Amino acid sequence: MKKVLLVFLIFLVFGCASAMEKGLDRNMGKLTYDGALKQWGAPDSMLEGNDVFIATWNGKTATSIRENAIDNVLQLTFDKKTKIMKAWKFNEY
Repeated sequence: MKKVLLVFLIFLVFGCASAMEKGLDRNMGKLTYDGALKQWGAPDSMLEGNDVFIATWNGKTATSIRENAIDNVLQLTFDKKTKIMKAWKFNEY
């Protein structure tokens, strides 16, 4: 039973990441910084360059009732003038 639960949890975690990645791919060149703020709230950190800025959100995804969690980091790169997403990076640790 524990093995089945573990397989289910792994599928759930990777399935969520996959859905996130597909959504980010679909929104490449469309998602605005304001849209990102509405979806994820204020970023945990910002890094500004000459032509772009990178917003980073840090979070945790619960993986079981025992409150084990996986850290995840979402970085979105936006054009400084248009504030439209140019690139994204999503990692789970």
